[in-house]
This record gives sequence, structure tokens and C-alpha cells, in this order.
Amino acid sequence: MKKLIILLSILLIYTSLKSQTTLSFDGANDYVAINKSYSSPISAFTAEVWFKTSYNATGNFGNWAFIDFDRSEYWNFSIEGDGRIGFHSTTVGGVIDDFWSATNGSLVNGTWHHAAIVYDGSDKIIYLDGVEVAKSVNAHSGESIGKSGVTRYGFLGDGSESNFFNSTRNGIYYDGMISETRIWSIARTANEILASYNTALTGTEANLDLYYNFSEGSGSTLNDLSSNGVDGTIVGATWVNDNAPVITCSLSVDAGADQSVCDGGSVTLSGSGASTYSWDNGAVNGVVFVPTSTTTYTVTGTDGNGCTDTDQITVTVN
Repeated sequence: MKKLIILLSILLIYTSLKSQTTLSFDGANDYVAINKSYSSPISAFTAEVWFKTSYNATGNFGNWAFIDFDRSEYWNFSIEGDGRIGFHSTTVGGVIDDFWSATNGSLVNGTWHHAAIVYDGSDKIIYLDGVEVAKSVNAHSGESIGKSGVTRYGFLGDGSESNFFNSTRNGIYYDGMISETRIWSIARTANEILASYNTALTGTEANLDLYYNFSEGSGSTLNDLSSNGVDGTIVGATWVNDNAPVITCSLSVDAGADQSVCDGGSVTLSGSGASTYSWDNGAVNGVVFVPTSTTTYTVTGTDGNGCTDTDQITVTVN
């Protein structure tokens, strides 16, 4: 058996990081300053959060915001008191597009939900609990999001007017809890969002720009678990023992021991430790075949929660 050491290391880190803590924002003066900025237009991106709120005041732009990089310069991700998820953005030419999902009172009744917004270069898409719920087709007539030559740093829990880290805000604060915050530099597909919305990440995923999992439980820093080091500074928001129903994977798949066969001999590859298995190089789990040359086979196992792990086995043909 040739277990991939790097994957095992990632798995151990992954298992230990997640805990049942999150941040509560009081709607009065709490926020997190994100040490990440945009200074040029964005052709595509995805943002995700888990949230819990009971804020139910009427009107637009009232519970501002999950994540904000300035609605009138780049983009805003928020929720209204009637449960509409907001995805607001501005084009290179300065045209603002305000877009909401439908009213949904179940989103403002103090229960955890996941929301995501996607811009794919044409359409703006809103997801709720892993499922697409609203789409604005050709929202910006093919333009990228954001103004050229303008810098904006981001915030959780407030609106940004900030051209450097933790500076000017608009003072319209979010009331509720936020957890599992992710920003990606690509437009994630519907299948990708559904597959991972309720599963904690490792932080090593491709195209991941920012990942806060809120496991710190104390202190004034949200650690960015991506490779980008864009930590958040907590101002006012308080740690509480509550968290979104996000699964922490601890799966360990075993491909079995390496095998040797004579030329023309048959082998059977069978993984263990998961629910389903997918092999490369044409192998099928539990099905006899005749290898034609010495080959290393990789198996990916998936459990009932959608967690995956990988292992390898080498079959030597003598």
C-alpha cells in the first residue's frame, strides 16, 4: 500500500481545525475587517457563507452584510429582513445591478442556512442550502464586476468604503451569526457547490481565495486557512458556542497491499473505508481484470457525507 503522505497530513490538520464556535454580530457596531482587496475588475468569482439571523425589519439594504467589497465599486452579499438573499454589484462602467432572491421567511427565523453567490462572467446566480434559487441572466451585459483603478478592502458584517485595510465603512451592520466563509476566484458549478456546501474544506482547494472556518473560539483574529494569508480582524463581534451543521471529514481509504502477478494473470482491486470507490486506469472496484503492465492505481473513496480520500496500490506484472 502506498498511502499518499501529503493527503494524510492534510486529513489530520483538517480533522483538528473544526470546532463548534462562531461569531455573533449585534447589528450595532460589530464587524470583521478582511485583509483582502480588489483593485481591478473581476471576471468571475464565488462567495459562500453559513448564517443564522432573526433580523426581520422591512426594506432594502437593512442587514448589511455577510460580505461586502462595496456595492457601488465591486460587490455585496447580504440578506434582507424578509429573507431575500442579495447579490449587488457594479460594472467596469459604474452601472449598479441590485439582485435578490425571492422572499423567504424561513431564512430569518434563527436557524442555520448556507448561501452562495456566483458570477460566471455573464450570469449572477444565488444558491440556498446547495440549490440554485435565483439567476439574473447576462446581468452586466458581459462586463466584469468592479471599477478599474479603484481599491476596496472587504468586511464581514458591515459595508465597505475602504481603500486600505480596516478603514472607512458605511455603518449599516449585520445582526446575526456568520460561519464558514469562503471566497473563490472562479465561478463554481452547481454540482461543486452542492457537493461541498455542508462539508468543511482543507484550505488547499484550487482557486480558493479566502477561507474562514471560525474554529478559533477566542481572540480577535479570524485565520485564513487558504494559502493567501488574508486574515480577518474582529471588531466587537463575540465568540459563541454555536455553529453551522458543517461536516468535518475523517475518512481514511485503504487500497490494500501492493500485488504481483505473472504476465496474463488476473487481479481484483477492492478499496475499503468508504461507501463507494472510483479507480483510475480503467479498474473497477471488486471486478477481476488482467493487467498488461506494471501500473500504479489510485482509488478515490466517498462516504455517505460526501467526504473523500485517496489511496494507491501498485500491481507489478512479472
